Amino acid sequence: MNIIFTLKNNEQILLRSDSMSYELCKIRREKDKDSGVIVESWEPFKYFASLPQALNRIVDMKVRSSDASDLKQLACDLEAARAEIMAAWSTEIKGVKK
Repeated sequence: MNIIFTLKNNEQILLRSDSMSYELCKIRREKDKDSGVIVESWEPFKYFASLPQALNRIVDMKVRSSDASDLKQLACDLEAARAEIMAAWSTEIKGVKK
């Protein structure tokens, strides 16, 4: 699994998993010693034992990067972050009648 989320400051965060854990990664840029070309790679900075923990952290990061100036705007930003997570993980099949 490799899912990229964007924070308000256009910073990208990658959620990925392996067989044991989930991790959040940031883009790392470094200059190649031989060619001098800038190389980008994903560098893990947080590890989680469960998917809900990782998703809660992404919501938290999105809210912290908010530029809200009052509680109403902060609540809207929180709802938007939650809605984005829910849309990414929705298991609902579109167009199927119940």
